Amino acid sequence: MGSHPCPIGVALIDDDAMALAYLQSSFSPDPDLRVVIATRSARQLLDFLQSHQVDVLIAAVHMGAVLDQGAMSGVDLTREALRISPRTRVILLTTADNDDVLLNGLAAGASGFLLKSTPAQEIISAVRTVHGGAKVVAPKPTARLIDYALASVRSADGSVALSSREHDVLRLLCEGASNRQIASRLSIAEATVKTHVSVLLSKTGTSSRLEIVVWAFRHGYASSGVGASMPPAPPPATETAPQASPAPMTPTVPAAHGTPAAPGASSGAASPAP
Repeated sequence: MGSHPCPIGVALIDDDAMALAYLQSSFSPDPDLRVVIATRSARQLLDFLQSHQVDVLIAAVHMGAVLDQGAMSGVDLTREALRISPRTRVILLTTADNDDVLLNGLAAGASGFLLKSTPAQEIISAVRTVHGGAKVVAPKPTARLIDYALASVRSADGSVALSSREHDVLRLLCEGASNRQIASRLSIAEATVKTHVSVLLSKTGTSSRLEIVVWAFRHGYASSGVGASMPPAPPPATETAPQASPAPMTPTVPAAHGTPAAPGASSGAASPAP
């Protein structure tokens, strides 16, 4: 008798008990898929990963304080799960098509992004896809993923390709601006600034804001037109007092006959005949 391939081990986590139960029941009919743990506890899941093999983890993005890790989101959980089990593939389920979630999840190492409204069979298909080494996303974010991938490619000379907005954020980081100040200057949400900083950390291979700034100066990004799309504001104009116009020259009037000429009068004036 031939040996049967091992089923794909799937872990599920969601703070919504009903959603978790529905998702778990969706995997029951498939013999090549096996739910090895379904939990609402981040601590329980992370402990399980320490001693068990999990091929694919499906995690809800937005999870609240019901998780005993505090306010750990699906993106935070992805990062920690992959630290413990680097070979595990992660699919994030979200209730909204959101750029911040997409980019943060990508930077954390997720292999898939699907809406929670995705039919169960499509989620199961996505599990097989990511287990095979590919990535899967909901239709809408696909174009943004392509843009992100293109912007992440390193140039042949080793430099890093940054988007226009990332250049702006990097320039302001080099000026010492906080996330709130950057958000105000660029007229974007503070959460979006955090996303850009996270992407910059990933692209530059750094681990802190200070390291990003050091990296920028070492690689010429801080002195070679960083933020060219957003030039610094010109200094406020200072009022200068108008210069006084020179006093008009008073014409010299020849002295009357018989009257001594005024000082400075022309010596060429004719004297009356004797």
